[in-house]
Order: sequence, then structure tokens, then C-alpha cells
Amino acid sequence: MEQCKKIEYANLRDLVKTAEGPERDVLHQISLLSLDLFGEDCIEDYSQPGKGGRLWAMYDFGGSFKDSKVRNNNASMASMSTEVSEDEAETDEMPEPGFGGRPRLLGFVVARLMNHIRMPKMGGEALSIVFAGVPQELRGKGVGKMITQQVVATGRERKNIAVVTLSALPGAIDFWERCGFVAFPDAMEVKEGMVKGQIYMEANVRGSKKGKKSGKKQPILFGRAPGK
Repeated sequence: MEQCKKIEYANLRDLVKTAEGPERDVLHQISLLSLDLFGEDCIEDYSQPGKGGRLWAMYDFGGSFKDSKVRNNNASMASMSTEVSEDEAETDEMPEPGFGGRPRLLGFVVARLMNHIRMPKMGGEALSIVFAGVPQELRGKGVGKMITQQVVATGRERKNIAVVTLSALPGAIDFWERCGFVAFPDAMEVKEGMVKGQIYMEANVRGSKKGKKSGKKQPILFGRAPGK
């Protein structure tokens, strides 16, 4: 992953229209991974008008075409036929990600810019993470944390963002805490379809002098103490 490339704070609506080459391939891989993990195509959903979808992703290029499983499968098929020449047996089938010049998705985060929620005292809007994923074979290597750090860093750099938020499933709470997010178990209203133990979390990217003096953790987005 030393030579990985990044997509940072890309407007999904614009990116879907203009992406070419490797970036278009990466978007396709994100769609497939999103469907596999969540049963939803986050690229399709959050590139729609009014969704405010933003994308962070990491990808690289690796391997060689001769190592591709696609190439190996084609060779096996050719060896079983005595009526097709070696040249005719070759196909235009695309190699696997990471082979033959194709990019390999390392991980992604899709966030929604909540420009309908403004916090004048904090000087910006909320950026809410709605999807995050890393391919199974790359988990545990720090990819997810690196991408999340990019999201938080973007929040600090952009004056229009005051806080990065998310709704964490129970099994992911520890991960998000390691990424610098603070949990507010009583801040979310329980709604139909929510997973038991799902909680609101946020990373304050503007700082809160009041919060530092009082020593109390208060969710910025809701503007109230948890449970009230």
C-alpha cells in the first residue's frame, strides 16, 4: 500500500458524471462492496440530487496480469479444447482488481454533508458518515482508520464543517473510538429499524471552549446534554 492513491472529499454527484479510467473502476468496486456489506449501493444512493454525498477512498495497483485468476481460468479453458487455437482462446475479460493495470479498492467512506443543519456557534455544518467499508482481505491493516483520519482532517481544513458524526453499530463502537469519536449513548431517539445498542458518535473538529472548561461531554449536533 506504499503507492496508494486517494479520493478525498469528492462530490459524488459530480464524480459519477466525470470519473474516467481508474476512478470509475474504483467507484464500481465501492458499489459492489457496499451492496455486499449493506445491501445498498452507496454510490448510486448518495450521488442523487440533494443527498450531499462526499467520498473518501484509497486504492492501489498491484500484481501482474500473469498472476491474475482470470488469466489462469482462461488458460485452463483453452487447455481443455482441441478445436480452438491458442490465439483464439484469449478473451477480453477484465482481470481482477490489482492485476493487469486495474486499481484495487483498499477502503472507502461515504459521508453526507448535512447543510440543512447549521450550528452558528460552532461556525459550520455537520458531516455525517453514512457508509464505511474495507474489503475482507484487507481488514486489520489500519486502512479504515487511515481513511477516517482523512475525513476528520478534511473537517478541520474546511471552514464549513463543524463536526463529523455517525451512528455506530455495537460491534464498531470500539473502532470509532480509536478513530477519535466520542459516544453519546442517550443522544439518539430510538426508532424502528435501529439495531439494539446503536449509538450516536461525533468528532468535534472545531473545538469547544465551553466543553473543555466544564469537563462534560455534550453532543454538539443536538445542542443538549445526552438524555435530555
